Amino acid sequence: MNQRSTLVRKVLECLTSGLDGIAQVGLLKPSMPYPDLTQVAQVCVQVLAERQASELQSKGADAGVTYGPTSNKNLSPNPLDRRVLTLQLDLEVEHADSDALLTRLDGVIERCEALMQADDMATPWQFFIPYNIDFAFTKQPSSVIGKATLTWQFYYQVEIVEVCDLPPISEVYLGPEGGEHWLIAKTPAAVETPSGSGSA
Repeated sequence: MNQRSTLVRKVLECLTSGLDGIAQVGLLKPSMPYPDLTQVAQVCVQVLAERQASELQSKGADAGVTYGPTSNKNLSPNPLDRRVLTLQLDLEVEHADSDALLTRLDGVIERCEALMQADDMATPWQFFIPYNIDFAFTKQPSSVIGKATLTWQFYYQVEIVEVCDLPPISEVYLGPEGGEHWLIAKTPAAVETPSGSGSA
């Protein structure tokens, strides 16, 4: 199962449906045509990095976690199976009034974060951290463009890939590497049962 792409698709799905009428959402590049930023915000989801969640080794499933849906509060105690996928959201709005711009920008950010933490939503991640936000503002002749770069971290459990069934061992040999080997054990051959013949 492609867990990374599944996680990213879920984030995109939540943002697209939850920001309908508020923002235009794109993946890896802005959606086109570019919207009128005075009316609709532009949000672009980027995939930044992934790492092992080694800091969770001492916490384990007993302590659980403090972020994310209540149905996903526990992680497996095996740290090697936990990953942190980092996504970046580039958010852009425009407004003639600076105070209104900041209020609108703040509202879109809060809405985005709330969509990732809905308790009634099944998610492919165990918990979500809105890790960092950077702001930038560009003055236009009659307006101000506000940009926010959101860095999000998603902790998820790597699913164990099932090992294909291997053929059964029927013979065991013993001997030095590169030398002669001797058969020391052999499983009994399956006894074929003759097909029954009907009585005359």
